[in-house]
Amino acid sequence: MICAMARVTYESRDDAGHKFWVARYGRYAVRIDATRRGVYPWLIRLEGRSVRNGVAPDRDQAATAVSEALDELPR
Repeated sequence: MICAMARVTYESRDDAGHKFWVARYGRYAVRIDATRRGVYPWLIRLEGRSVRNGVAPDRDQAATAVSEALDELPR
């Protein structure tokens, strides 16, 4: 089985010095936070509720984890 990785385009935002990235993928909303160096929590939401979340050591690994999680979710 070949798994097609989700392609997500992130928009960088800054809120009073707190950096984070947001994106939409179909009906899902995605957010990756830069809490502190080495801690990048990510969250996938659907209709206001969390459907997947996790933590990665850097932004690229968080984006990869999000893509893998989105591949597992119904479209």
